[in-house]
Parts: sequence; structure tokens; C-alpha cells
Amino acid sequence: MNNKVVNILIILALVLFISFRLTTACNQLGQTVPESESIEELPVSYSGTIPSAGPGIEYYLHLENDNQFKEVKWYLDRDTSPFKEIGRWALQGDTLTLFDEEHNLLKSFLYSDERLTMLDTHGNKITGDLQDYYILEKSQEETSIRQRHYQLKEEGITFVSNGNEPFWAVHINEEEEIIYQTPETKWTAPATDIQEIEGQQIYQTEYGDDSLRVTIIDEYCRDTMSGFLFTHTVEVQLNDEPVMNGCGRFLE
Repeated sequence: MNNKVVNILIILALVLFISFRLTTACNQLGQTVPESESIEELPVSYSGTIPSAGPGIEYYLHLENDNQFKEVKWYLDRDTSPFKEIGRWALQGDTLTLFDEEHNLLKSFLYSDERLTMLDTHGNKITGDLQDYYILEKSQEETSIRQRHYQLKEEGITFVSNGNEPFWAVHINEEEEIIYQTPETKWTAPATDIQEIEGQQIYQTEYGDDSLRVTIIDEYCRDTMSGFLFTHTVEVQLNDEPVMNGCGRFLE
């Protein structure tokens, strides 16, 4: 083969390569989340432990209204905060697909009401000895809690928290009123002082002869009874009584 033919072949190969890259780039720029079928029960949560090089990754997926999702996962053998991803979901037939905020495809699942089966990067079921570990089961209690939080948000609540033994709950509403509740009492009072210092938000209020201090700490917290993963640790002190510990989250 002479040099002229070789040069022509090289030029043709370069043209094809550049054309392919331009087509791919244009497709990525124009990528949008496809139209989705509806899911009757929202919000809904799925959870499971998926394989990793270590003991595994605890994985939660929350499908929310307006086709929003929140993914939370963390390595069981590492003392680190969970990794969080948000974006949009789309259901087409029996395939549920997750897209990040830039509309890039993250992952896909085989969908049913009671479980999700994670698919590989080509959209096929994962096979092998670990295939049963790529299944996320519907979390009834997690779903129930999130549905309750959604209702509270609709009622004007912006922050929820609770603790166990002793049992207490503190909500904060849009008017920055603090709602304090135990099995024996319930009262509402406006916040008299709000501070933000070093990853903490501190709310203080007074009701009659009682003073209440609520400290919201930017640390993940797992409820000791339900296992629900909250985004914040909460400390509540009524008057000079011992501090009560619990978990909370802002209703975004």
C-alpha cells in the first residue's frame, strides 16, 4: 500500500472519529429526562445492603413527589458520613431510571411496587453469586415516616425532631414557632432567640414558667426505634433538666 492510500485512510479515520465525538457531545447537551409514568404511592422508600469490596454499602432510595429522588448510601466499614445524591427519576414500563441534576444517567432498576432490582450499566440484570444482594426492598416504616413528614410540610412545619426514652417531639413551623410535645403535655410558643454557630442552630423559647433550648447539630442521626436516618442530631433541654437527645430533619 503506497503512502497516498495510507494518508487517505488516516484522514478518513480522523473524520469518522471527530464526527462520532461531535455527535456524542450534541446528544449529551440535548439530553433530557424522559416523560415518566406515575407511581401511585409517593413518597416511597426502598433500602438494602449492596456489595462492595468490604462488608457492603447500606443503600436507601427515596422517590419523592414531582419526580424527585434522594439517594443515601454509606460504607459499613468506614466511619464517614453518608454520601447523598439528588436528582430526578423516570419510570417507563418496568424500568426506573435515575438522573442527576445535570440530567446524566446515574443508574437504573427493574421496578415493582415492593422491590427494586439494580441493573448494570447496560440495563441488564446483574448475575452471579451476589445477584440477590442487588435487590432493594420497600421499607414500609421508612415510607410511612416520610409520608407523615410530607403531610407536616403541607401543614407549614419546616423542621421535625423526636427522641426516645424519654419520648419527646419538637417541631418548628414557618412562623418560627416551636411546638414541644411529650406524652403528658403539648404547647406552642414563638422562638425568642435563634443563633447559628459552628454547624449548629440554636432555638430558645419560653412558655409560662418553662424555658426550652433546642440545639440542631449538622450530623446524621439514626432513630433508635425506627432506624430512620435523619440528617441532624438534636439536643433538647427543658429548664435545668438533663439534656434529651434525638434526631431531626428539615422538611425541604
